[in-house]
Amino acid sequence: MEANASPRPPSRLRRWLAWSSGGLALAVVAALGTGAWLAFSEPGARFVLDRALAIVGGSATGVTGSLAGPLALDALEVNAGKTRVRAKRVSLDWSPIRLLQGELHVVRFHAALLEIESEASAEPAKEPLSLAPPLTVHVAQAGLDRLVIARRGEPDPVELRISP
Repeated sequence: MEANASPRPPSRLRRWLAWSSGGLALAVVAALGTGAWLAFSEPGARFVLDRALAIVGGSATGVTGSLAGPLALDALEVNAGKTRVRAKRVSLDWSPIRLLQGELHVVRFHAALLEIESEASAEPAKEPLSLAPPLTVHVAQAGLDRLVIARRGEPDPVELRISP
């Protein structure tokens, strides 16, 4: 063997594995960074809420906080079929990590106004197959200042005011 022999270049397979593992590591870091931005930043919360509410026909304004909590909204509106739900000055503090355990855990929820408006229907109401939620739900503290339930076009809604 010669003393001055140059080292053997890495094989094509080794180079491919090195580049692939580097690319995979970069993709994982990018995915984790994006997830953290969505969950823990105010712009991330606005982005997710805007996209999710656009799918169901709704909107949110005055979003502050993060999806990981606490989160506050000046106004929230969702149009679901013949029903419109509006909420004002909403605050939510919850534990999203508990969703991985099949549990919705709300530490605190409050809304200054919850307004539910629906269209009258000629069809009789149908009994739901089940009222069981898909997750176990725990709510530690919930509050509502005013609840309004109305039928679209009818003059006298049902209104409940809760005084502290």
